Parts: sequence; C-alpha cells; structure tokens
Amino acid sequence: MAKKIIFSVGINAVEALGSVTRMVAVAREVRQISNSHDILFRSAGAEALYAEQYGFRTVTGYKPAMFGMPAWAAKLPGILEIKWDGSAPPIKNMEHIIRMKGLHTDVFVEKTFSEWESLVRDFKPDIIVSEFDLVAPAVAKLHGIPIFTTLQTPGLPSFYSRLFFSEAHSDKKLAAPYNRVFKKAGLKNVSNILECFCGLGYSQHLIPSIPEMEEIPSAPINHYTGSIIPQNSGKNGWDHAKKRPLIYLYLSVGGQIGGRLIEKTITEAFSGSAFDVMASCSGNPYFNDRTGNINGNITFSKFLPSGEVLKQADIAVHHGGQNSTLQCIEAKVPSLIFPGLHFERFFNAEKAASIGCAMNLPNRDFTSAKLRRLCENMIKDNPFAEKLEFYSGLIRQYGGSRAAAEIILSV
Repeated sequence: MAKKIIFSVGINAVEALGSVTRMVAVAREVRQISNSHDILFRSAGAEALYAEQYGFRTVTGYKPAMFGMPAWAAKLPGILEIKWDGSAPPIKNMEHIIRMKGLHTDVFVEKTFSEWESLVRDFKPDIIVSEFDLVAPAVAKLHGIPIFTTLQTPGLPSFYSRLFFSEAHSDKKLAAPYNRVFKKAGLKNVSNILECFCGLGYSQHLIPSIPEMEEIPSAPINHYTGSIIPQNSGKNGWDHAKKRPLIYLYLSVGGQIGGRLIEKTITEAFSGSAFDVMASCSGNPYFNDRTGNINGNITFSKFLPSGEVLKQADIAVHHGGQNSTLQCIEAKVPSLIFPGLHFERFFNAEKAASIGCAMNLPNRDFTSAKLRRLCENMIKDNPFAEKLEFYSGLIRQYGGSRAAAEIILSV
C-alpha cells in the first residue's frame, strides 16, 4: 500500500548536512522499494538543495537565528570562518547544540509547532522520519502518526562526555518553551529537553551505527542499521587514476582546526611527498574560493563523493562525525581522527579507537611533522587492518539504509 512519508531534518540555524545525507539515503531506498510512496522533505538551506538534487520535493519553515544573532547576520559571508577558524568554543553536550542552532526560544517552538500542524493537516502523512527535530515527535504523538527518529548515545538525557569529565545536566529553561506548547496541545511535559529525542516512549529509533560503537540500552524500539550513507549521485563523478598512496581528508567546520591551518599544515606535510591528498572542503567557508590542485599531489575540492574516494584511499583524516567514522570503518580505511573539543565527535573517535579501527588524536597533534610521520608509519604497517576487516563486515550485516527503509515501511 502506498504511504505518505515526511522526512524532516529540522530547520536549524546551523546546517546539518550529515543529517540530510542519512535521510536522503533512507528515502531513496524507500523509493526503490516502491515508487508509489509519496515522499516530502521538511528542510531548508543546503539540506533542501541536497534533497532536491535527488529529486525530492521540499517544504521549508521558520529558520531560527544562530548564537542569538539576528537572522540577517547569520547569512553574512565569512562569519562562520571568523567564529571557527581555530577558535571554536568547546561544545560539551547536546544542550549546547540546541542553543547554538536556536531551537530553545518560544518563537521557534510556537512557529514550528504551528507549521507542523498545518503540514499534517494538508499532507496527511502516514509516517514521519526525523533527525534533530524536537517538535516532530510531539506532533506525531498528538495525531497518532508512527514516527522514526535517529538516536545516538550523545543524545541520551543521561549522557555526559568523558572529554569534559562533567556530569550530565539538564537546563530546565530549555524545556520550558516546549512544555508551554505541549500543555496547550494536551501533551505531557518533559523534564529534560532531550526527552524530545528519545524519552517519551512513542518513537521507533533508527540507530545509524552498531552496538559496539554506542552505549544505548537494549529496547524493542531501538533498531541498529549500521552505516547509512547514500550511493553517490551520478552528477558527481570520481575519476582518479591511483598511482600512489591516497589520503582522504575531511575535517568539516567547528572543530577548532580552521581552514587556514588545514591548508598550511596539509601543504607543508605532503607537498612533494609519496602521497596524494584529496581534501573535501564542503561546509568550510575558507575554501569557497581556494579549491584546486597544489604541487600536483594535493587537491582541495568543495565536494568529493566520499564512497568512491574511500574505495581507493589508504588513510582517512577526519573530524569524527557519525557518517565519516562509520563509513571509513565500513570501507576498511584506517582513520586519524581529530574531533577537537566536541562531545559527539570525541565520543565517536573514542569508540572507533577502542575497537581498534582508528586513532583518536588531540588537535595539538595536527602538525605537518606528526601527520606525515603517522601516515608514513601507517603505510608501512597498518595496525588496524584485522579489526577493520571484522567490523566492516559487522556493519554491513545490519543492512544500512535498505534495512532502515524496510523497518519504516513495516508499520
């Protein structure tokens, strides 16, 4: 039977490309299972453009301001580079992310709840799939719509990061705007804002990982799927004739390693070396007009089809994002991870290191001499090969985006 499905990655002040890539991967599998399903994405900005690239319809909504700045200031060119070029503040927990993305104000909650109500009335979805959308689960509960939300350990109300050695805490002021709207709608209050992800007991959770990489209690509503990454679009070709060891670099933004330092360190480390370096700079404003080849063996690109690059890569250097961490393990590529002072990325890097698939490195080790030495040693003797072989197979066993799509359509 054909179903109407809304995929929502939230509409946030700070873009969430990692989230939308997972949502698109699952939506494409749903569409491959049956073209009769009617799919609509609720997203904005780069997320909407990404979904539209794969042929999905999108609807937008209220977009909050970042860091409490006026909405117009968040659009100024270069503002993210000023904030994040080597001076990003520590991000200690999910509550910091919620504040950063502007999801904690009365105006955001009220407008978003109203928009969701209109969307449900007009589109009449049979299923909702969400990631980092704090309002969608409440609307689904109110209307009795099955909802699938992604869940990872750092989103649990009880989580605290070992990076900061601080207890988990709950700022009740963050939940207050939600509880005011919930009360009007006849829904129960939440005591912790993170209960909007996982504590209300009515969502099915898609966990884009494996149990060995998480600390989530076992429950019937929790479904591990392994890595959820979309197959590369035909619009993004990859044509590299490999002649030398290949390093894949993706450090994103917000990790205290700014674009200027990335460019300088990588150039000093690998110019004239025995390596080729392919760097993906998506989302990093420093590289907006600085992409291209350096000295014949280093290339900075706005976009690289990571799945194709990793088929040829010998080493990955990345920031510890959920997608990058799982994708590298699945591709059997050893990683040098620089998560910086970011609770979620550090958790991913710590887990990858604990199962013998990567190195979790502090930002002070991001130097040309250290990077070159680590990569040269890795090529001579890859100590992660055996573990990568094992965990790559394990990740694949969970079925990825196809398994997630089948779980969603089983309701």
